[in-house]
Amino acid sequence: DKEAAVKANLEQARRRVLIEELIRRKVLSQTRVTDEEIQKMYEDNKPLFSTETVTISHIMVKTEAEAEAILKELQAGKDFAELAKTRSQDTGSAEKGGNLGALRRGQTVPEFEEAAFRLKDGELSPVIKTEYGYHILKGGPHNTVVQPLDEVKERIRQMLLQEKQRETFMALLADLEKRAAPEVFEDRLR
Repeated sequence: DKEAAVKANLEQARRRVLIEELIRRKVLSQTRVTDEEIQKMYEDNKPLFSTETVTISHIMVKTEAEAEAILKELQAGKDFAELAKTRSQDTGSAEKGGNLGALRRGQTVPEFEEAAFRLKDGELSPVIKTEYGYHILKGGPHNTVVQPLDEVKERIRQMLLQEKQRETFMALLADLEKRAAPEVFEDRLR
């Protein structure tokens, strides 16, 4: 403990402990988030806590020509589910009449997603090419599911708490800067 490097490390640790305690007392213990603030944040920002879904059915084939031929059949009145069962190469959805169920954004490749969310219920897409093949989509119901407040309450509390702590910390810094008496060491400026 007599060595200069050890003394410097001890002094640095002492200063860090003092700074952490100052922040704990002046910032962390002074910031609270009320249930009313959480409720207001939730109500004002519902889109942040909601998920849009669309129910989609598709028929996937290997070639564009085959997809165009199937699209013509569909436009002529053929049953989508029947064509999906007999012609789609996506065996997982083919046996369900092409039904993929409800999709959220980010679950599929961008070109598929873009077309799926653009379609109205019952509407057919043009042929869409993806890395998996050529698709014809049939739009289904769109739905927006909002997470209940109880599910997101703690996440909102943490967001608001961090924001308040940052504001309190910045105010503390501004106050300390205002009260500080700067000392200029002319000999060290050279």
